Amino acid sequence: MKNGKNVLLIAAIFVLASIFIAPMIFAKIPGHYVGAAGIFSQTKEFIKTYPAEITDSSMKQNPVIFSQRPYTPEENYNFYTSDSNTGYFCQEDFWSLSDTINDVHWYGLSLIFDNGWTQGDPNGMQFKIIFYEDNEGYPGNVVASFSDLDPNPINTGIVYYYTYTMYYWEIDLPEIVSLVNGWISIQSTYCPDGSWFLWSCSPEGNYNALQSNFSINDNLAFNLTGGWFIPHPDVIIDSIIQPVSGPAGIISPIINISNIGNMDERFPVNVQITSTTLEYNQTQNTTLLQPGDTQQIIFPQWKPEAWNNTIENTTIEYTIVATAILDWDCNQSNNILIQSFDLTYTCDLHRVFLLGFISNSTNYNTSISFNAKCLFCYDHSASSLDRLYSDEKIIITKKHLLGLVGKKFVIGLFNGMVF
Repeated sequence: MKNGKNVLLIAAIFVLASIFIAPMIFAKIPGHYVGAAGIFSQTKEFIKTYPAEITDSSMKQNPVIFSQRPYTPEENYNFYTSDSNTGYFCQEDFWSLSDTINDVHWYGLSLIFDNGWTQGDPNGMQFKIIFYEDNEGYPGNVVASFSDLDPNPINTGIVYYYTYTMYYWEIDLPEIVSLVNGWISIQSTYCPDGSWFLWSCSPEGNYNALQSNFSINDNLAFNLTGGWFIPHPDVIIDSIIQPVSGPAGIISPIINISNIGNMDERFPVNVQITSTTLEYNQTQNTTLLQPGDTQQIIFPQWKPEAWNNTIENTTIEYTIVATAILDWDCNQSNNILIQSFDLTYTCDLHRVFLLGFISNSTNYNTSISFNAKCLFCYDHSASSLDRLYSDEKIIITKKHLLGLVGKKFVIGLFNGMVF
């Protein structure tokens, strides 16, 4: 150890004697008279009341990304007050993390001071944990702060000074903290029996720890663990863009979907449309959606069954059901969206006539008369729709048919509807 630490230990042993044997001489709030405020120190004890190895089975569940173990009673040890009611708080640095910080583990005592030390009950003790940037070897800006943390204390079975039990605390952080190099402070803020948290020192570290902004030339015992990646697949049908209520027509259903989970996903999306019966049932596959991505899916056209029936000024109610098919989704409730809509058939749609192929030898002396607003001709060879004539009364005459020589066509009679 450094010479400065040895001097600290000598002073601390004297204070320790005053704590347990006689009224305290140097301060009513426990601490070294030199102002370093370590609670107590002790040379190694010659009895073993602790496991051979300090371990914690819960830490095996997550990868440890930084660790400084506590001293055992066989070693020279210090404990440092870090409690808001006393005004003391301790800070320790860490470095070279390879993962984000998911939870924190720390070691210490729960003691009551009233002109001497007695064992406290750590149940119900609350903590405040703060993470800082590193500023050239000192705590910098605050990155994250978590208050009113209430972890359950774990009795390690390790006893110091033949009397005082060391406890272990662990907490999953409310939010993941991302730091490679930084600082952490752990401070008790409340305990039902008035106990204070005394943070255990450690033989591991860079002797850079601070107590109330003073260097204590020591290390503090704690562990940081990262989070194993926990898959959380979750996709959602955001909205149905179309069909929506309005005039009837040939419609391409459009669906908006999002990936709100933490995994890349590709999956099928199904759309069904019903009136009195199922009229439409199509499935489209998404492209790759990374977490946070949104995608719009355009489905094949849907032609309502009522399109070819005799309907005059009629409104029909439909239901569309869009479903994201992802069997392993963590939240299946947002994988489906149901929406109702009305289509209004406002035209006079009477019939569709297939007149066939018109050749040069066709007899044009006859005419056909229809009661309709306009006449359209669909040219299959050119895939084009041409308006032939518009009047209150449509009469197909030789003039009209001459323009259709060599074309196979369908004539439909309606008011403004394309089919």
